[in-house]
Amino acid sequence: MVHNPIAKTLGPKTALLFTQLYEQSKTTFTLVDVESISGLRGTSARTLVHKAAKTRPADSASAGPLHSRPFELGNTGEYVGDPYLIAKSLVHGDDYFLSHRSAMELHRMVTQPQLTVMVSCGKSMRRRTIHGYEYRFLVVRPKFFFGLTSHWIDKQQSVEVSDPERTVVDG
Repeated sequence: MVHNPIAKTLGPKTALLFTQLYEQSKTTFTLVDVESISGLRGTSARTLVHKAAKTRPADSASAGPLHSRPFELGNTGEYVGDPYLIAKSLVHGDDYFLSHRSAMELHRMVTQPQLTVMVSCGKSMRRRTIHGYEYRFLVVRPKFFFGLTSHWIDKQQSVEVSDPERTVVDG
């Protein structure tokens, strides 16, 4: 048996956390989720996430949501997660939809990858950069939340996006 000094095991609290996140189909989560699942508060919850990042089941952004990291990636570099799921988590459950060039990318209307994620939502939010993606938030009044469709990112998670017709008009 070869000893791997980098290999570490998960403690019981961390194992419980990632089991619950997996059962809830959450690949992107917040400290509030960590606190509600683990029962830890404040600094203790942050310490749990910090230790999880060292053992590699999670990657954390300095300011933003946390990401559970697929175990099959092993010890490879930083895991970004899906930028559209990150955008969904940044609006904290409020009404939103992906629009403009982000919608164009999801509908395959552009050929180049977009590093700016455009999110239309009902409240004013500041721009953020997380893992190399810039998130821009556009304020939209509730009466303009029409022409939307769900886009499935994977088998369990979807995001709201403007439909192709609205995307062309917005673009």
